[in-house]
Order: sequence, then structure tokens, then C-alpha cells
Amino acid sequence: MARMASRHVTERPVVQPYTDTDGWSGSFGAPVQLHAQAEHTQQIVTDKDGARVVSVLTLRIPGRSTADVATVCAPGARVDYDGTTSYILSIAPVRRHGVVQFWRVLTGELPPKHDDGYTVTAVVHHGPGLDLRGNYVPSTGSETYAVAVFRTGSTSEPVDESDQAITTGTLLLQAAAEVTSTATVQISGHPALAGWWQVDGDPSPVASRLEVPLRRS
Repeated sequence: MARMASRHVTERPVVQPYTDTDGWSGSFGAPVQLHAQAEHTQQIVTDKDGARVVSVLTLRIPGRSTADVATVCAPGARVDYDGTTSYILSIAPVRRHGVVQFWRVLTGELPPKHDDGYTVTAVVHHGPGLDLRGNYVPSTGSETYAVAVFRTGSTSEPVDESDQAITTGTLLLQAAAEVTSTATVQISGHPALAGWWQVDGDPSPVASRLEVPLRRS
């Protein structure tokens, strides 16, 4: 395979390396802008946990890149490109005569997954939460947790037309977080979990984290 010509390397995706800090949480590092070829393609990929998922973006990063591509683009890193955000599923060098010509990076829609759940961003709004009609009322303040873990729970299906389906989950935050049973939480960073959730009971400290029960209907 021929070396990538500079005139073909026209895209500038921004990558934030991901570090799994303690087995249940992690952090995204400073953004790094890379030179690459990029195309929105779908492929079946086996991620680092062995699951088969669909990729949404392919990047080809020249082997002569001044960045430490293997480290910056390790699985889990966040990629912002063309108005979309995705997360790296896999990275592999493409060599010719033993020399890396370029790195092939595949990304997917879902953020890094831990044994306990999915990495998300959570904004905790302090206040009375819902009014009598079920509307969200202004909060008395908020705290943003750029990296939190959401552990999915269950969904109860309605038994008649007067009922609503109720979905539950548990939000895992750092132990020092302050969350009350009247707070509401806005989740982002995961397509299926994004939106408003109501704290459903008293949060409880467990080891190095705070477990916050949530529900939405």
C-alpha cells in the first residue's frame, strides 16, 4: 500500500484521550487535533470488551504524524468531527515493508463501557424537582460531573392505558458528590440514556463512590 499523499490528508478531527482511572470511572484528556482522512462508514467491529458493534467513522492517520497516535487514539477516546461526536472502538497500524504507513481508526456512537455501566455526563439540579403536574421546576443550583457512570436497571411496561412505562437506573458519582432525594439529573453522552431523570430514593455511599437511584417515565 502506497504512502498517504499529504494532499489527501485534509480533515482535522479532534481527539480526547480516555483514561480508565479506577475501574468504574475515567477521564478525557486535553484535546489533540490530528491530520487525517475521514469518511462516515459503517462496519461490524469487535470492541475491546469482545462485543460486536457498528462503527460510524473511519479515520486514516499518517504514520508520520507528530502525535503519539497509538496513545491518543486508544479505545475509548472521544472524537469530534464534522459536527458529530463518537468514541474510538479500535486502532490498527497499516504497514508496508515493516513501516507504519497509516493508522486505521474506527469509532462508534457509544462512550466507553465499564463493568458497572456506561460513561456519561451528568448535571445534577438541586431543588424540589417535579411539580404536582410532573413538570420540572427551576432548581436552586446545579453541579456538572463531566465523567460519571450510569448502570442500567429495569423497565416496567404499562398494564393499561392509564399507566406509563417506568425505567430505572443507578448513577455512580465520586464519593464526595452531594445529591439529595429531591434532585433531578440531566444525562448526556449516551443516546439511549440521554434526558431527564428523577432521583428515586436516598443516594448511598458505597466504597469510593456515591450510588444515586434514578427513574424516569
